[in-house]
Amino acid sequence: MKLPIFLWKVNIIEMARDFATNYLMESLKKRMDQNVAEQVSHALEMPVHWRMERLEARWFVEVYHKKENMDPLRLELAKLDYNMVQATYLEETNVKVKDIQDTVLNTEVV
Repeated sequence: MKLPIFLWKVNIIEMARDFATNYLMESLKKRMDQNVAEQVSHALEMPVHWRMERLEARWFVEVYHKKENMDPLRLELAKLDYNMVQATYLEETNVKVKDIQDTVLNTEVV
């Protein structure tokens, strides 16, 4: 019995994922650059599309800082971007908290 083509493709993708995962896990046991090992173990913990984007950006900035051939200007721009977004989030949160407090204070207690 032949498998439908879409099941065949899914099976190949799963096999490729399993092969890559096993290869990376074996590579971690061997001598590997510390920064690369950190990135590999981080990647094996959880798929990137399940992670929170801004937390992942923060983690990557820290990893990039450790690289030998990192570009200081690029690192500085990444830090500025992260801090600007965090400031925007904080500002939006403060506005929402103030709105909620105003609503609670303006509600009559029955």
